[in-house]
Amino acid sequence: ALESRGYLELDLVEAKGKDIGKFLHHPVKNFYFITLIDRLTGWFEVGRALHKDAPTISKKLKVMINRMSRALRVDATKFYIRSDSGSEFKAETQEVFKQLKLRHKFVKSGNRIEKVNQDFQRTWYRLMRLGRGDLEELDQQAAAITNNLLSQVTGKTPLEALDVPDAELSAGFNKHRRKTAKYKAPPVKVGDLARHIVPAVIGKHGHALAYKTYRGKHWSDVLP
Repeated sequence: ALESRGYLELDLVEAKGKDIGKFLHHPVKNFYFITLIDRLTGWFEVGRALHKDAPTISKKLKVMINRMSRALRVDATKFYIRSDSGSEFKAETQEVFKQLKLRHKFVKSGNRIEKVNQDFQRTWYRLMRLGRGDLEELDQQAAAITNNLLSQVTGKTPLEALDVPDAELSAGFNKHRRKTAKYKAPPVKVGDLARHIVPAVIGKHGHALAYKTYRGKHWSDVLP
């Protein structure tokens, strides 16, 4: 059960500059979004880096953690961060965690951060296609919109949740986590179009299914 704010999830998302440059009308190099979310309130912070090496990420992350601390009104030393085991979260990044006295744990994936990554990217690219500014402006606008999306978990937007007591938020959060989603798909009939899992992609024990499955590379073509 989650009882208080300060339990964070961290991720890195690649963006292809070639596709983005077509809409911004100037060359854009490939870059990475650094995304950070508080699991209880849903408050979201984002940074951007040209490279995913540990020295670059650690500098950006230090700034983001300080912003998160101010937003949550929680001392950063009380944060507990989860991330996947990418090399960018090792070496110098671990030194930053030690300097800030942060607890950190590697996990296969974080459900909360994966969901907000999709929401943020969908908003960011929509604003980009509408011509709402350059990279920095798009980051700020998309993050602001993301922090104003109503959460089905808490019944509040992340911005509203900042001013709600942790006890109230945690009650709704933990109740939601205990719910079991109902299976709503119709029965499958002979001749229906379907996809199947590709064993060569997911591996013998299916480990690939636990990592960014929304990319869809583990599915076959559509077949009757």
